[in-house]
Amino acid sequence: MNEFNELYKLLGNRIKCLRTEQNLTQEKLSEKSNLHNSYIGLIERGAKGPSLETLQKIADALNVSLVDLFVEESKWKSKDRKHRELFNVIKNRTSKQIDILIKIAKIIFT
Repeated sequence: MNEFNELYKLLGNRIKCLRTEQNLTQEKLSEKSNLHNSYIGLIERGAKGPSLETLQKIADALNVSLVDLFVEESKWKSKDRKHRELFNVIKNRTSKQIDILIKIAKIIFT
């Protein structure tokens, strides 16, 4: 269980770093993620291990991927960051919107 405690602390610290980079308080993050602010505090301190569903809520509230909660952006190659940035722009679009974006991209890059 000790390995999990360390993982929870690292994860909590990463979430806190992402939150503070975006100038969000714990209260604002709790509003955006629909989680109680005291629970956000417990997660950030590593006192609680959140479920995958909770992690997804936090990632969505921070506008990052689930992977970003575990890996610092500086560890990614620049090209990978750009790919993720593009993916984040289109990830919640409809199939029709994505088809249009593909057509536009083909026109631009052909």
